[in-house]
Amino acid sequence: MKSNPVAWFELYVQDMPRAKVFYESVFETKLEKLNNPEVELWAFPMEMNQYGAGGALVKMDGVSSGGNSTLVYFSCDDCAIEESRVVPAGGRTPAQTDWPRIAALYDALAQTAPSPVVELNRAVALAMAFGPAAGLAHADTLTHEPTLAHYHLLPSVRGDLLAKLGRANEASAEFRRAAALTQNTRERALLLERAATCTKA
Repeated sequence: MKSNPVAWFELYVQDMPRAKVFYESVFETKLEKLNNPEVELWAFPMEMNQYGAGGALVKMDGVSSGGNSTLVYFSCDDCAIEESRVVPAGGRTPAQTDWPRIAALYDALAQTAPSPVVELNRAVALAMAFGPAAGLAHADTLTHEPTLAHYHLLPSVRGDLLAKLGRANEASAEFRRAAALTQNTRERALLLERAATCTKA
């Protein structure tokens, strides 16, 4: 069965009680609390036999609302297929992106609006601009950050960078850790698939 293009979304908020009341009032629905010891998540209701993607309100220390505080997860079996359509549709591929400039912008953002998530995004930009070793070195500085202890994107990023560096066993362990942390079933399956692929390499 073909998946919907949007698999999951996260809206990062600072005042969870206010945000929860707001969205429950607007959509006349009730949000459900998801168990996570470090990050507060309230999920929008989702019925498998109805249209639409699932998502949640997220409160994480150091992450502000507004700006780049919304994450959207897209479904794809092979991202290369979607990537091949980007340029004909008028977009740019990662190879065409000015990653050194983006890395520099994240440097500036880290000074004006510091947060662990900004630093993780900065690690990705550094990896794209200067190679996976540079990105991993920065991501490694975040492994003891309390607010990221249960944030699945940290081990996911580290797994990807370790895989690119040929450190397959370490990458597999990180992908499995990310799979255990994510609330998204589809994403968990993809992460476990990547872990298995690393083991076979």
